[in-house]
Amino acid sequence: MKDYRKINSLIEAHKAKIIDNWVDAVTFTGEENKEREKTDCSAILTLIHQCTLVQSEKIQSTKAYQLLEQELSSFATYRALNHFTPTQTANYLLVLKRIIYQLVSSEYPDSASTEYITFNDFVDDLAVLTFRIYTDTREEVIKSQAYALEHDTPIVKISSSILLMPLMGIIDTMKAQKIIESLLESVVENQAEMAIIDMTAVPTFDTHVANNILKTIIAAKMVGTQVILSGISPNAAVTIVKLGVDLSHVETFNTLENAIAYGYSKTHTILSKEA
Repeated sequence: MKDYRKINSLIEAHKAKIIDNWVDAVTFTGEENKEREKTDCSAILTLIHQCTLVQSEKIQSTKAYQLLEQELSSFATYRALNHFTPTQTANYLLVLKRIIYQLVSSEYPDSASTEYITFNDFVDDLAVLTFRIYTDTREEVIKSQAYALEHDTPIVKISSSILLMPLMGIIDTMKAQKIIESLLESVVENQAEMAIIDMTAVPTFDTHVANNILKTIIAAKMVGTQVILSGISPNAAVTIVKLGVDLSHVETFNTLENAIAYGYSKTHTILSKEA
């Protein structure tokens, strides 16, 4: 049975320094990017720190590990959708590993080598998971580009279980019907467990749009697919409330990457239970 007591204490004592060094190492351009990297580094390190509170054999059964998987899914998806390079993504957790190793070597030069080796394997597994999600997302996006150019309502296959329909522009009656037909055809053809409707590029959100989205959600549910919404802005949310449209039974996310991360976590859980 192995634990990470020394590493946990090091992270606790030097968390701010670790984050600063990590952000400096992975930020390439601009203060705006630096703020984004600091948010990601802080979230990932906090969850890794929580994971090190238990013995290594028990980590994957903890809530902290499940949240860490979801955070890494969101992280990797964001980078895949925003043109980060494979090298940038692959090196991210490897940089953290190097920073932790430097701390371990400084504070516990003789007694913590075995503990660090186990921790090293743990971070390597996280790096592999992150890069797999990144590459899977990039491959599906590339495969879907030709299809997207030919259709008003493109369907992007994010994974074997998740489809994405990014909506764009004004949605009239004819387009709303195409949305329903295209989504239903795709979820049946792909036997999808989940479909994400992204509304980031929809300029207006009125009762007509909302009702057609609800019809799509109900129709998809009838064939066994859960539909979730992403990209609903704060202004759109206020409009929805004023219109009296009830979306309380629908999962909604402010960003596409968070919706995809949720999709990965839910379909992963379903597959694990079936296995």
